[in-house]
Amino acid sequence: MQTEQPAPQPVTPGKVFGPGTVEHDPKLWYIIIASTPEPEVAKRNAAFLASNGIDVSIETRRGTHTSLYTLISANGFPTLVEAEAYKKRIVEIGHKTLDFQKTRRAWDDAYPNHVRPAAPAK
Repeated sequence: MQTEQPAPQPVTPGKVFGPGTVEHDPKLWYIIIASTPEPEVAKRNAAFLASNGIDVSIETRRGTHTSLYTLISANGFPTLVEAEAYKKRIVEIGHKTLDFQKTRRAWDDAYPNHVRPAAPAK
């Protein structure tokens, strides 16, 4: 006797938010997904995550010679256990990317963290 597997549910697309548009609560856990100095790489990765149902913000940190674009989950979690489960989902999505097929790594080093609000511009 063969049991039928339920059909996969369609993914509701997530959203990509620009720098400073997501108000991160410092009491919640967020997933720091990846950082890159290349804005186009950050946009491409954020769009891929969103197409797989993850809301993500692209936060910019300006250095003296370059900027760093960091992908952070827009959803925060009250417990580390919930954040780790969400991180696992993000890593599984990363394993669908071409980067993973080439390097066998894609967001495997994502980690939960508290995110401090950005300092006001001077």
